[in-house]
Amino acid sequence: MASTVEKEALKSSTYPLIELFELDTTLCDPVNGQVYYFTPMTKYVGPHTGQPEDYVRFGNRVYTPFPIQASGWDYTFDGAPAKPKISISNTSKFLQAAVNSMGDLVGARVVRIRTFMNFLDGQPDADPLQHFPKDIFYIDQKTTHNKNMIEWNLMSSVERSGVQLPLRQVLPENGFPGVAKVRWGA
Repeated sequence: MASTVEKEALKSSTYPLIELFELDTTLCDPVNGQVYYFTPMTKYVGPHTGQPEDYVRFGNRVYTPFPIQASGWDYTFDGAPAKPKISISNTSKFLQAAVNSMGDLVGARVVRIRTFMNFLDGQPDADPLQHFPKDIFYIDQKTTHNKNMIEWNLMSSVERSGVQLPLRQVLPENGFPGVAKVRWGA
C-alpha cells in the first residue's frame, strides 16, 4: 500500500516538493560539532501570516534558508552507489570556522529529506513522517573552497573507509551457515 507522500506524488497537481538538509558535524568533533539544518528554498510563504518567512519547520526542526546546491543523487542501473556533490555559499562565512577547525568536515553526515509543502509544520496536512526515503551520505573530500563557495564530494555509508557490511566478516564459522566454502579445481 502506498504511503501518503507517494500518493501525493502520483497526483496530477501536487504541492511543491521541498528539499531539506541536515549537516551533522558531531562525527568530526563530538565535543564542538553540531547539527546544521538548512534548505535551499527561499520563497516559503508561512501558513499563518501569508508572508515570506525566514525559516521552514518540519518535524519540530527549524530549517534556515541558505544558498545550497546539490546534484548527483541518482542511482544507476549497474548498482553503483550515487556520487552526489554539495555546494554551499561561502559569502557569509557561515561554515568557515567549522571547515577550518574540523578537517574540512570530512566524515560529516549529510541527510537530504524530500517532502511536499503541505506536510510541513503549520500546514493543514502537517506530518513529519511523510517524506521520501532519506538520502544519507558522508563528506568524502572538499573539492572547492573559495570566497564564493565550498564544494564537497559525498560518499555512501558503504564506501566509508574501514566499514564492512554487515560490520563483521561473513564466514560459515561465525554464524552464517549459508555461506559455503569454495574449492577451485576440485
